[in-house]
Amino acid sequence: MTENQQISLLLYKRLQGSLSAEEETTLEAWRTTSSQNQLLFEELMNEETLSVAIAEYHPDNRQALENRIFERVKEQRPIVKVISIYRRKFFRVAVAASIVLMLGLGTYFAFFNKTSQPEIVKTIISKDVEAPKVTKAMITLADGTTVALDSVTSGTLAMQGNVNIIKNENGEIVYSGTDDAVGYNTLVNPKGSPVQSLTLADGTKVWMNAESTLKYFTSVGKVDRRVEITGECYFEVTHNTTKPFIVKDINRGTAIQVLGTHFNVNTYADELIMKVTLLEGSVKVMKGSSSGILKPGQQAQVNQDIKVIDAVNLVEVMAWRNGYFQFTNADIGTVMRQVERWYDVQVVYEGEKPTGHYAGEVSRNVSAAEMLKVIKASGVNFRIEGKKIVVMK
Repeated sequence: MTENQQISLLLYKRLQGSLSAEEETTLEAWRTTSSQNQLLFEELMNEETLSVAIAEYHPDNRQALENRIFERVKEQRPIVKVISIYRRKFFRVAVAASIVLMLGLGTYFAFFNKTSQPEIVKTIISKDVEAPKVTKAMITLADGTTVALDSVTSGTLAMQGNVNIIKNENGEIVYSGTDDAVGYNTLVNPKGSPVQSLTLADGTKVWMNAESTLKYFTSVGKVDRRVEITGECYFEVTHNTTKPFIVKDINRGTAIQVLGTHFNVNTYADELIMKVTLLEGSVKVMKGSSSGILKPGQQAQVNQDIKVIDAVNLVEVMAWRNGYFQFTNADIGTVMRQVERWYDVQVVYEGEKPTGHYAGEVSRNVSAAEMLKVIKASGVNFRIEGKKIVVMK
């Protein structure tokens, strides 16, 4: 057990009131080592501070929360979550969560450099960049007309023959109706735009990450159901044995064939490899003469050929869909590319690019400045200049 893990466990036991005399002595020695440790200790022991920090997490999810806290305490991967205390009897659970929660709030670290101990460094902020709240997505219809998704709050966006394109109250786009003529529309969800969901004419559901595009059929005809993507999309495909569902990445020359299944495709152009991760069902990934069939929990990594990986961290893969960043052993480039897409900023490196690897998770609802506060303690400095983030070692 590392020192960080040991202290995290002692803090956990301190809040539960189960510390032994020897453990109390160890924790006291850690507390008096630095002013940072003292401040952290005081905030963790302050019930009022914790009550404010722990908000808006429904108690019905208590068991899942407890399980997740236990794993995070063991692995020392702090959680940045806002938790709600609706009834007093749940406070003990919430306080236990605060050990890792508080490490991820404000001035404390939620990201850990696996090659060195964290140190507090300075982030220079001239202007903050807020997390995306309003969609910037656009649909290009079969006739070339473009429709902004924010043009209506809810209701009909457009009509194509007998097919009605509807935006519901949740902001989801739904294709309703049938038409003998199969046309194709393209939905573009640019950088700095929230995750956009879409229900296709066959009932298939798609979620699109920022900086992603999807070209898709507007009606189910006699041909296969085919879509083309760039960026990252998560699919829940409606089962149809007579009409396979095919996802194509034209730039990488890769195709994914399914009948009905749940899977995630990450094919950003600035990532070295394409990743197809299966959550449910079965898919076949094809590139040239290479192919691979995935089982749930597996991932196909596509470059020049196809490599199938077992026991993939599905929570990390689906973090973007569930509203947070999550990294496990990620380098600074991997972290900052996600920051670029989500906040629609330019990231530049001043001097030598920082080395090291990082692990942790943080809500995608926080501003860029808050995101940088979270990861700055691993020894990386930042400077925000409008829509540009300068990374300094």
